[in-house]
Amino acid sequence: MVPPGGTVSVSPSKVETVQKSPLDWFVQAAGGEAATDFARSLGTLVHAIAQELPDASGAEYLAELVRRWPALGMKDNWEGRLDFQRAESMVRKLAQYILVMRSEGRSLAGVEQDFEVPLGEVAVDELAPRQAILRGQVDRLEIDGQGRLVIVDLKTGKRQPGKAELSRHPQLGAYQAAVLAGGFAEATGREGGTLPGGAVLAQLGTSTRNPAVQQQDPLDPQENWALDMVKDAAQVMGGKEFEARHDPAKGSHGGHGCKLPEVCPLCVRGRQVTE
Repeated sequence: MVPPGGTVSVSPSKVETVQKSPLDWFVQAAGGEAATDFARSLGTLVHAIAQELPDASGAEYLAELVRRWPALGMKDNWEGRLDFQRAESMVRKLAQYILVMRSEGRSLAGVEQDFEVPLGEVAVDELAPRQAILRGQVDRLEIDGQGRLVIVDLKTGKRQPGKAELSRHPQLGAYQAAVLAGGFAEATGREGGTLPGGAVLAQLGTSTRNPAVQQQDPLDPQENWALDMVKDAAQVMGGKEFEARHDPAKGSHGGHGCKLPEVCPLCVRGRQVTE
């Protein structure tokens, strides 16, 4: 994927996919992803409102949603009204999250903050190693009472990770590794790395009445497991072989949870992949 002399760019949002199934990541990276559906369009709209109004009230968010809603092109029928109710629930939860942030003594430092952190060389194949960069954007950058940076990722999907997944959640860990490496020095006016205060998933799209606020503990600089994980992902992303992996609990054949049963060698059941 990356020739000698090239640079492997790692996005925090893709690290988990690379871990679970390199083949899934490769097909997405090569453009083999489904067209944007309504759920994604709705998520984009909610994120745009959160960026434009990062510290607003529920009434202000609702007014902005009403103003922007026609841009999605939804019909004025029962299905469209249900979709609007779902969107309304998300922006109300966003307003609730802001109250939670304040109650926990955090303040907003920025929204949609870009970052870029060099990772050094990673060994990809028998040829020359490649340079790697951790690059991305965070929804919200907050500062806690101890002056530490807290990364907040607004989630508009219906799925949320379990408690056991949070401690080593790949995307949140990658964000914290970027904090430690000084990826937000320009945004905060602080030179060098900064101690992370943890990372948060603010769940806006689930069926609960209030937003689920899931927090990953601060990354220990002496045990930077997230940096090792990101470098492992970079090694895979720059290579030339991409394994198909299945969760054994979901079975090995027939597309049990597989996103790519048509090309997955674990699902083809005796047919050639080219068929």
